[in-house]
Amino acid sequence: MYQIPTGMNDTEHIDWGSWGGAFSKDKKASIRSMSAVKNEQDYDPYYMYGDCAEREGSVSRWAQAYQNDFLARMIWSVTDSYEEANHHPRAVLNNDTIAEILDIMAKPVETVPLTAEGSFDPDGDGLEYSWYVYRVEGTYSKEVTISGSDSINAKISIPEDAAGSSIHVILEIRDAGSPQLYAYRRIITNVG
Repeated sequence: MYQIPTGMNDTEHIDWGSWGGAFSKDKKASIRSMSAVKNEQDYDPYYMYGDCAEREGSVSRWAQAYQNDFLARMIWSVTDSYEEANHHPRAVLNNDTIAEILDIMAKPVETVPLTAEGSFDPDGDGLEYSWYVYRVEGTYSKEVTISGSDSINAKISIPEDAAGSSIHVILEIRDAGSPQLYAYRRIITNVG
């Protein structure tokens, strides 16, 4: 699931989180699997990336989106034409259409404009927008204000004490089709 390109994940950063969850940046010794697996201790010590602090929540938070994605793919497999099925919206972030993670620089107390203008749904369905701070990887742990968090244009207010930290913001777009499908973009604000 982590390999599915959602617009918010980077396969080189397993700690950033996406549909496949988020993992610790550090390998841990001898992580155990399900109870049905026998003799794992024969391989000790072995090292793996374990859960992030969010644990199961790092996957379950996306459950509706990935379940609807799989449902849509099943529908695509039995429909005769493109028009008979719903398709994912396309998220455009600050005029970037490539669907990669954006990195920007900001200063404390700066207001950073964010826009999803240009985003569209290939089926012509209406779109809903959500902007939120995703704290799994960001290094700033206090509240960050996003005005217009449910509209096409938003603004993030960089806190005065955020210098030297990063703030990860997720743009989530949902279409009005059935099943409802999602598109994402991530923008990392590095505060200097």
